[in-house]
Amino acid sequence: MNIIAIDIGNTRVSLAACLGKKVLGVERLATADAATLVGPAVERVRALLRPSPAPRVVVCSVNPPAADAVVAAVGKVVDWPVLFVGREIELPMPVDVESPATIGADRVVAAAAAFEAVGGPVAVASLGTALTISGVSQEGHFLGGVICPGLRISAHTLHESTAALPEVPLAKPASPFARNTVDAIQAGLFYQAGGTLREVVERMATEFGTWPHLVLTGGDAELIASAYEFVDSVVPNLTFMGINLALRKHVDAMDGRR
Repeated sequence: MNIIAIDIGNTRVSLAACLGKKVLGVERLATADAATLVGPAVERVRALLRPSPAPRVVVCSVNPPAADAVVAAVGKVVDWPVLFVGREIELPMPVDVESPATIGADRVVAAAAAFEAVGGPVAVASLGTALTISGVSQEGHFLGGVICPGLRISAHTLHESTAALPEVPLAKPASPFARNTVDAIQAGLFYQAGGTLREVVERMATEFGTWPHLVLTGGDAELIASAYEFVDSVVPNLTFMGINLALRKHVDAMDGRR
């Protein structure tokens, strides 16, 4: 089963070819530019799947206005239907929260992919525009989690909300004893993210009665994982894997109803 998977976020649109369970040809675009750039990106990704039949296009989105623009752009280069996870395609795992419709489909598909690989309690931290940490039970149920500002939003807000603090690039600090303002901000952002991860996952572990396998994904995952031994895995393409899993489960369920 071959698909073009598209993940539409607040600041970035990512797409890739999924050939079976393999993720190929990842493309990442600024969401603001997606309307003009996603069409050519789809054509490049599609080339990786030839000569297979026309693949499905499967979308996971937390940004409805951008999703409309992306779907319109995709329609200009291919005539295949575009399927949305959480709409035409069911979420790939039970969601045990108060209002399942309010949970970002990207969080659920990533959690489902992690659970499929681990097979037990898992915590999935996505470090992108937001820092989200989601928990999955032993039984494979999405239990919710926490949402915090991401590192780059934090850096930007700190700069915008103060008179003298610069907006700094992210970096791993050499020491908590920063000796200049730039180093101090970088250390603060880095340790804040790591401290949040440790605190939340420790509390999840208390609830589970065991330490969950901790998976990091998202643009800043490698940076944070480099300093914290309690991180078990870094999987950059976890959302694509989850989108692919959602379609596979959907097709299996449809076949079972026939």
